Amino acid sequence: MQRKALYMLLIGLIVAPFAGVYPVFMMKVLCFALFAAAFIIC
Repeated sequence: MQRKALYMLLIGLIVAPFAGVYPVFMMKVLCFALFAAAFIIC
């Protein structure tokens, strides 16, 4: 389950620049995802 979340995060990182996602918003999302992965919330 955690590996699946990691793959989704990597796909999101690759697609984000082409989708026009703002860098600051993307940084906030990545920080939350890292926090969630560290404490196994997701």
